[in-house]
Formats: sequence, structure tokens, C-alpha cells
Amino acid sequence: MKQLFSLTKEVLMLVEQHERFRITLKNIKSHTETQFKCDELELDFEVIGLPQYRLIQVQNVEPITICISEGNTAPIVKVRDDFPTVPHLNIHKDNITKSLCYLDVRYEEIMHKMSGRYLLTCIENWFLKTSMKELHQPDQPLEPFFFYVNDIIIWDKIMPNTPSVRFETEHREFGEIMFQSDKGSRYVLFNLCMPQDYSNLIHKMPQTLYELIHFYGDDTTVITWINSISKIIKNVNLFNKYFGQMKNLLLNCKAIITVGIPKSREENSKIESCDCKSFVTDNILKDILLSYGFVLNGSKIESKNITKKHGNNITIKPYNFHLKNSKQLNKRANLIDEECGNEKITLVGTGAIGSHILNNFLRAGYGKWTIIDCDYFWPHNIARHILTDKSIGQSKVKALENFASSIQVDSDIVAINGDIFSKNESILSALTSADIIVDVSASIAVERYLALDIESKARQLSCFLNPKGTATILLLKSTDGTDRLDLLEMQYYREIISNEKYSDHMMIPESMTYSGSCRSISSRMSQDNVSLGAALCSKALKTHISDERGKIIIWTHKNDSVSRDIFLSDNWITYQTHEWTIEIAESLLKDIKNERLQSMPCETGGVLIGTYDLSRKRVYIVCEVKAPEDSMSYPNSFIRGCMNLPEQLEAIHRKTLGNLSYIGEWHSHINDNTQKSADDQKLHDAIVDYNHNNCIPGCMMIVGSNGFSVYVKE
Repeated sequence: MKQLFSLTKEVLMLVEQHERFRITLKNIKSHTETQFKCDELELDFEVIGLPQYRLIQVQNVEPITICISEGNTAPIVKVRDDFPTVPHLNIHKDNITKSLCYLDVRYEEIMHKMSGRYLLTCIENWFLKTSMKELHQPDQPLEPFFFYVNDIIIWDKIMPNTPSVRFETEHREFGEIMFQSDKGSRYVLFNLCMPQDYSNLIHKMPQTLYELIHFYGDDTTVITWINSISKIIKNVNLFNKYFGQMKNLLLNCKAIITVGIPKSREENSKIESCDCKSFVTDNILKDILLSYGFVLNGSKIESKNITKKHGNNITIKPYNFHLKNSKQLNKRANLIDEECGNEKITLVGTGAIGSHILNNFLRAGYGKWTIIDCDYFWPHNIARHILTDKSIGQSKVKALENFASSIQVDSDIVAINGDIFSKNESILSALTSADIIVDVSASIAVERYLALDIESKARQLSCFLNPKGTATILLLKSTDGTDRLDLLEMQYYREIISNEKYSDHMMIPESMTYSGSCRSISSRMSQDNVSLGAALCSKALKTHISDERGKIIIWTHKNDSVSRDIFLSDNWITYQTHEWTIEIAESLLKDIKNERLQSMPCETGGVLIGTYDLSRKRVYIVCEVKAPEDSMSYPNSFIRGCMNLPEQLEAIHRKTLGNLSYIGEWHSHINDNTQKSADDQKLHDAIVDYNHNNCIPGCMMIVGSNGFSVYVKE
């Protein structure tokens, strides 16, 4: 077989089995044969379960090409060029190639569970839901009218009612940014309000003024705009105000066309949002007038030669539309009146809660800080972030570095604008040399990376809000490093499963879009809760950092009061089998041993609940579902029943947002032998076969009188 990536091999295995998926392999190229160093699989994908009558004409067999790369790059799934333009379909820059938008989170967030089964299931679900227009959920923000671009224009307000505006342009790492400034170049302004759109599709980006105008209707709007310019020239005061009565200044201005598209889910239904996009002409006003058959004669704009396709020679450049927020003051957390510390603290993430935590410590004069993030600051961040509109378009860490100097003349802070997952030497040095690492990224991927991949003696903390912002959680690693953040994460899941108080702890809130992308989503939660959560974490860090033990703290603040629960860290047992590292909660093992004793002289068992980290070959065995009532126990065997088991597993999945699930089974032996018998081997094979459908290994634990054994098989 050609040299292939492991994910490619998994997909090929599922294709060859032809059990769960009906797929035909047409062609395959390994990454050594392709331009972009990826495996290319050309497949005929039979979409199982398509309805007879479809709202979108998805074919029974869809030709697709899967491009699989190594590292932190999500697989690309290309479809036929004539596939209907539908929501969640990426249209590439050539306006021909189309690929599925099958993930709604950053790839790093699901990379630990990415498998061949997971990928093919995502593709199948995409086709099935698209066929009935169900892929875009009713509570999901509408698709942008035009696709997202890198260049940004920032307005003081929506569609200003002025004939001319001035903008400065700066080049940033992501592209160009234009912002209003009295020192900038002058542009003539052309505002377009398009009819209500209910297609919920991403449309082809117009390249010329002609293409843009004919999205709207016809040339009438442009002619009306040109006539309004003529009125400006005739108005001495207005002409003098904007152009100093200099016709050449007017004629040499470029134009900004600002488009507003009211959007709804269905025809004649309530408008939910308005997409805005700005287009800047590469040509000046004089070229636009000539293209539409006009010339400026004295104080009159006169019609001359009439041509077809007016504006076809006027090229335009799209800009994502951002608005400055109003200059309202955000509440600041109360100053902390305590002695300053000298610890070297590395802050990972400078979003809403991270910025407030940093603000609290800076105003207390506490710590020598290194802050790490690769994100940029935009107008929508102002609602819950400590930065202001003066920092729009800047790196968050660089802006916070400047912010710190405005609080303290001698502020000791280093800003690193970079991705935590990169091998940047300055980032690695900041992590390995720190006394304290505060993770406020709200990212499982970051937390696992710090816990398992970074060698540092630093005391690690992870601070985050639950999805609705009604609770604040702090995970504190022990001083000796045995109670790692990933183990505390697992114990946290166990607590929210077992405690009825947290039954709705993980409920997903409403969200909102803030720019021209269906992935540009921000959670809607109260600024009060963000600042309150940051204050609680800041206070707790100073209070609990001297305690050597690892712990979990959960503050609940649904209304105007706060309750607190503290859970000391559980002990974990690390078990190595072949290439897999297994982490078992000691409290779980204790419960299992007690159940074994109580069932003597018969065997007993149950279902193991946990999770796999596939990328690190690590298994977490967190808790169990005890043997259902219809189970049967005998001196030499145990048959696990099924009564209420599906409901219990579904509840665990819901309460933990899928972070814990079924991973295998356990059973006891009446003696001290924990080796697999012939019947045990059959049971393990059955577990493996069941989990094989989900592309995860099968785990089995055998508990004897003096010990236990864990078996993991792929």
C-alpha cells in the first residue's frame, strides 16, 4: 500500500468493510503524489437514508473527494461542481470548487476524537440534513449573504447619511483594515439597502460594480446616486464642506458602496438580522461616470454615450463590515486590596474572563505577567472585554500590554502574539519557567496540552464559565503535579453527572453572529456574570494557591447570589497496557471492589464510563453505570442486563455535552485471577466490535480478590 496517513487508512478500512457505509473507492493518491502533501480519496458516497421527496436534490450516490493532511488541518471534503448552493457549503475563490462545511468548531477542539468513523458520519449527516434543509438549525444564526473575507472596514455607525467619508488604511497580519479618520483619504459614499433575503445561502462574491448592482435590480439606483452627486455640486455650502469646491478632488475620489441585506428564514417572515458588506472601487468617480455614460460639465452631470453593462469595467474589493461600539463604560471588577506577589504568572488566553482576571491582578499590583493569545480585538468584544474601541484591529495581547502601562508605570508584563499549540520558543519558555499558569482559554484542547504535553513545575489553574455563564469553575492542579488538569476535568464531569444541582449545568445558550461568517459566533451572556466569574477566580487564586492539594471549585450564580462547592481532587491510578495509558479514578475502583464483595460468591459487573484521547493513546475510566436490575450473576459468570441502560447513557451524554460516554465493561472474578478466560475473550471481542462502529477501542476491566487488569483492544 502507498504511504498514507493513519486517518486515510481508517477511512479505507470502513470503505472496504462495506458494513456501516456504502462507499466505492474510485481513485487514491498518497501525500507523496499530490501538490499539497495530502491524501486524496475519490469516492462514490452512497447516502443511506435519503428521503424519497427531497427539498434539495442530493443524489443517492454523491461523488466526493476527501483531502486528508497531517497535523492540525481538518480534512477537506469536495463535492461536484454543480452541487446546489446550500447553507454550510464553502465556495472556493475560483467560484467553482465547493467543499462541505461539516464542522461547527475549531478543528483542534475535536481533533482528539477525529476518526474515520467520525469523519464519514459527519459527511453522511451533512448530505442527509441538507437534502431536507435541516442542516441549518432553527436556533442557528443565518448564513451570511456573501462569504467572509480577510479585509476589514470599521464604521462609526451603520450607513452614515453623508455624501462623503474619510478613511485611513493600515496593513495588519490578517489583511487590510480601514477606519474612519479626519486624516484619511476621501471617498464618495453609495448606500444600498437590498430587498429582504430568505434564501439563507452564501452567494458568489461580486467582482465588479455591474455584478453588485444586478444583485439589487438594475441601473436605476446608480443613476439616482449619480444625480445626488450632481445636487452636491450645485449646493455651494455642501460642495465646499466636503470637497472645497474642487471638482478634481471629487472626480478623483474612489467610491465605497455599503450594502445592507435584511435577512429572514422564510419569505415574508420576521427580519432576524441585516448583513452588511462594504465594497471599495479600484476606479475613481470619473471612471464610474464614464462607465455609465455621464461626464461632469461645469456644475452639471450630463448623459453622453449609453453603453451596455454599465459598471462592468469598475472592479470592486469587498471588506467585512464592522461597527464601532458606543463609548459606554464597562463595569470594572473591584480593586483587590492585598499585598502584591512576585510570582511569574503566564496567562493563556486573553478573552473576556482572561482580560478581567488580568485587570484584577494588574490593579492589585500582583505578579509578573506573560500573556499569550493569537486573537485580534473587534467591536463585538467590547461588551464584555476590558479593552475599548481604541484597540480595534490590534492584537489582544499587544493592546493589553499597552493597557497595563496605562494602569502601572512599572507594569511587568510581556505579550506574546502567538498560537499556544505552536512550537514558538518564547511561548515554550513562558510556560516552562512560570511559577503559575492560568488557563482561561475555555478550550479542552489547550487544557490537555498544558496538562500532558508541557513539562513545567508551575502550578496550573484552569478557569472558565459554563456555557450559559451561570456558573464559574476553577480547576487547581496540586503542588506535586499528581492531580493534573486533565484528571480534574474528568472528576468535574463526574460531579455534574452525580449531583442533581448541576442537571442543567451544561445547557447551551443562545448565540449571535458578529461579522460575515456563520462561524463568527459569540455566546450571549451577561457581562455581570463574566466580571463576577473573573473576580471569584482572582480571589480564589490568591486564597487557594498556598494549599498544596488539587481541587475543583464550582460557584453557581444564577440569580443575585453565589453558592460555592469545593471538591478535593480524587486519586487516580495510572495503568499501562501495550501502547495505551489508562487513568482510573481510585474512588471508582473502590466502589467496584465493594460491589464485588457484596455479590460474593457470585460474579458481578457494570458499564465503564469515560473517554478516549485518541491522539495521545490515553483512556480515562471515570465512573460506572451499575449492573442493571435484569442482570444475572452466577458463581462462574455474569450476564449484564439492559434495563434503563440506554436512558442512563443518554443522560450522561447530555449532562457532559458528550465528553463522557460508554467505553467498555467490567466484571469480577471470585478468585484472584484477572486474566481473560475464553468467555472473557468473547466478551472483549463483542465490546471491540460494538465500539469499532464508532472507531474507538474496546475497554474491559476484570477485578479479582487481590487486584485488577484492564484490557484495551482496537
